[in-house]
Amino acid sequence: MTNIIFYFSGTGNSLAVAKSLAEKLTDTEVISVSATSENKILSDYDKIGFVFPCNYGHPPQSILNFVCCSIVFRCVFSSPGRCRLQHKH
Repeated sequence: MTNIIFYFSGTGNSLAVAKSLAEKLTDTEVISVSATSENKILSDYDKIGFVFPCNYGHPPQSILNFVCCSIVFRCVFSSPGRCRLQHKH
């Protein structure tokens, strides 16, 4: 079983969270969204996760650009409150 966590981190906090999750999940790659090519084959992974900060209820633009337009999910790491990522169709 293999897993992957994509992260965006401006200060290093989200990277620390992603690494901590990867240690607990085991067999998990941690990759920055800015260092990822669009050719990554996600079907090779059993679990796919995203870790990023939410500022004023919005994810960073790099996350919006990376995620497919039909995915809707909540942030793992946000302050204050929750961040909901909803991309318009």
